[in-house]
Order: sequence, then C-alpha cells, then structure tokens
Amino acid sequence: MAILVRILASISMEWKMPADIIPSLKTLPQRSATQVKNRWADVVREVRKLGSVAITQHNQVEMVVMSAESYQKISAHAEEARARGEAGLATLSDDFDRRLASFKTEGIRDRVEGVMSARGRIKRPAKAGATY
Repeated sequence: MAILVRILASISMEWKMPADIIPSLKTLPQRSATQVKNRWADVVREVRKLGSVAITQHNQVEMVVMSAESYQKISAHAEEARARGEAGLATLSDDFDRRLASFKTEGIRDRVEGVMSARGRIKRPAKAGATY
C-alpha cells in the first residue's frame, strides 16, 4: 500500500505545470480578435516579447497565442509527465503481479482459510466511554 501511495503522489505532482511555463490566463495580456486580425504584426512582437497573449472575443478569453518555444516546453513537460506516469503504472502492475503470484503457491488455500477461521481473543474487556 505504501508503494501505491508513493507512486500516486509522484504521478499527481508531475502533472502540475510550473508557473513559468504556463502562466495563468488572468496574468496574460489580452487582445481582442479584431486587434489580432488588424494588427497581427504587433501581436507577434508581443508574443515574442512575453511568450503568450490571450485572445478574447466578446470579453471572453477564447484562445492563447504562444511562442513556439513555450509550446515546445509545454509539450516536453507533458511527455515527461506521461512517461513517469507510465513508469509508475508499470511498477504498480509488477507489484500486483508479484503479489498475485504469491497466491498461487502450494498450500495457500489452507493458510488463508486458517487465518479467516481463527477467532481472536482479547485478554481484557475493551474500555469505552468518557470515564476511561
């Protein structure tokens, strides 16, 4: 179980993108679709300078224009995270197969039935309530 928790924690942490790679939409400079259409060269200069620009239509962000460098960073980070996720799943699968194989050993049925049929006994009564 501990290995599962450790692997899942590492997988979930890998999916978080650093803020310098993907800034929040709220922090990006915004340009309207009309500005993009009429002043494309200015938008390109701004993207080269800042890395990305949010494009709005009716005051809603519809898309983001980003530099090729930013796209490559995001793509590489996503690929690394995918590979780590696959490695983690492979580790889980190997652990599961190993544990499953242990149930195929000779006499396992009798051992499991013995554990399940054993009755536990406590030496003293359990204490409960506010006075204990």
